[in-house]
Amino acid sequence: AQSPARGRISPMNERAPRFRHERLILTTILASFALLGIAYSVTVPVFEASDELWHYPMVEVIARTWRLPVQPLEPGASSGPWRQEGSQPPLYYAIGAALTFWIDTSDMESVRQPNPHARAGEITLERDNVNLVIHDREAERFPWSGTLLAVHIVRLFSVALGTWAVFLTWTLAKELWPDRPVVALAAAAIHAFTPMSLFVNSAINNDNLIVPLSTLTLLLLVRRVKQAGRSPDRGVLWSTVGLGTVIGLALLTKASGIALLILAAAALAWEAWRLPDATWARRAGYLLSHAAAMLAPAALIAGWWFVRNVQLY
Repeated sequence: AQSPARGRISPMNERAPRFRHERLILTTILASFALLGIAYSVTVPVFEASDELWHYPMVEVIARTWRLPVQPLEPGASSGPWRQEGSQPPLYYAIGAALTFWIDTSDMESVRQPNPHARAGEITLERDNVNLVIHDREAERFPWSGTLLAVHIVRLFSVALGTWAVFLTWTLAKELWPDRPVVALAAAAIHAFTPMSLFVNSAINNDNLIVPLSTLTLLLLVRRVKQAGRSPDRGVLWSTVGLGTVIGLALLTKASGIALLILAAAALAWEAWRLPDATWARRAGYLLSHAAAMLAPAALIAGWWFVRNVQLY
């Protein structure tokens, strides 16, 4: 289409034909990631993925007792099969428990038999004892039951979370570079097809929930920063409450979500600074009110867990 003002093709229209298949490419990336993740999840032997040996017992104990495990403080005391994961925030594990509580996992000890001679990560000429646990190939074949079924269900849940994370990466890149769709597609592809990303997203690991929640937080913050000083409706607190809710969920997934509070505080300070024709008092009031609107839901969602851990440990 010709520009009526100057009689030439506009830059936007120049780019449109080149990327008219953007959504198709994105769908292909997401579907490929999901299929590869499922392939990893069904072929990697149970408890051989990164720290899955300790992550799954967290899911199992919550599904069986609906209580959080406690790690003993005595030196050398056994903390249970979950080890250090017992002091991690529980959201990912609780969702996994909600998906699998109906399964009889009384066979976990027979399925989860640690290899006492494991030399995982060591390069040896013998190439033996690379497995973390002892496997029974016949017992682990499909169709699964008991602990094996529970592990594979939570693994598929992780694949779904990973697919969501890839989509959010694309959305975030689109927000940052709206006129460069190839950058957003490249970002999604790098996220999707980095081998370790695929591997971890096909296993039981709480990283699989903190990544999309952190990416969603970044997306919300980027949108706020871009709108700062432009829209007269930025004083509405409901969007800030939503931001605090997402951060609260991240905090209840992994303690590293605390870093999101720092980024959110910086974004709110920028918004306050960019208020048009505002006095210092109004800027301070804006910052304080929005900080409270962000912290309140975050504290309601995750604050109890921090209080619990301070009391216990």
